[in-house]
Amino acid sequence: LTHHSDIKEALIISKDITPNDKQLVAYLVSEEDKQPSVNTLRNHLKQTLPNYMIPAYFVFLDKLPLTPNGKLNRKALPEPDLTRSGSQNNFVPPRSPMEESISGIWSEILGIAVIGIHDNFFDLGGHSLMATQVISRIRNLSGQDISIITMFKLPTISGMAEHLDSLSKT
Repeated sequence: LTHHSDIKEALIISKDITPNDKQLVAYLVSEEDKQPSVNTLRNHLKQTLPNYMIPAYFVFLDKLPLTPNGKLNRKALPEPDLTRSGSQNNFVPPRSPMEESISGIWSEILGIAVIGIHDNFFDLGGHSLMATQVISRIRNLSGQDISIITMFKLPTISGMAEHLDSLSKT
């Protein structure tokens, strides 16, 4: 992250976001008046890192908290905002019962209260084990048998809902 021209300091830590689920959280200090978007930073990281190494949450700070001795004060780091993932997509709420159902499943599994239909499951901190939980719940909900590959190909609520609707019409 510090290789990005707009980032002055960065710290990545693993935090328990939901029970039994650790996620990477990036704490960032940007150059003065140059705070990049979360999507810009994710795209920057995707050029050199595998998806599992890209933080799920990005927290911008004015400065990293220090102890009186000048060392990093990890206890003073704020918790990431779990109501939104930091996604910079224009938020579009669910528009159909199927999108509502999928959104509810994602919210429970990801521990994020508000998810737009165009947000990417994996950019929100989802990983393959969580994806299998989503698939299992969608299978129970819709009766449709979908594969993990479908989840990787259609990582948005809108994409998955359209796919399930097309399956139910055949």
